[in-house]
Amino acid sequence: MLFEIQIVPVGADPHISNAIADSVSIIDSAGLRYQLTASGTLIEGDWDEVIPVLKRAHEQARRYAPHLITTIRVEDDPEATEQLTENVEHVRSKLRQSDAAEKRDSEVDKSSIESFPASDPPGFNARNS
Repeated sequence: MLFEIQIVPVGADPHISNAIADSVSIIDSAGLRYQLTASGTLIEGDWDEVIPVLKRAHEQARRYAPHLITTIRVEDDPEATEQLTENVEHVRSKLRQSDAAEKRDSEVDKSSIESFPASDPPGFNARNS
């Protein structure tokens, strides 16, 4: 399972990096695989091991503000493995394929475009007009 948690202390110092760092340290000390992002933290694990850690991270953030908004999203795919890395790698692979196709499409052979007079494009038959 892949969890994403976002904890926002409301009414606290607008620079919430200390609150976030303390909450992430709870996740780190639990030994869970995680990835800090610009807008939250992704955690890989099963329900029973991750939810108690998320609760502790939430409570840790309370040291910085009594009012918290905590958002938790769960991706539950029983066949998925290594979601922290594979989800991103699948997208990067598609981007590489797309970039290669775009480069290939942009490398048009200009000689084929300029090989006929402008008045007679390919497929034009003067007898049919």
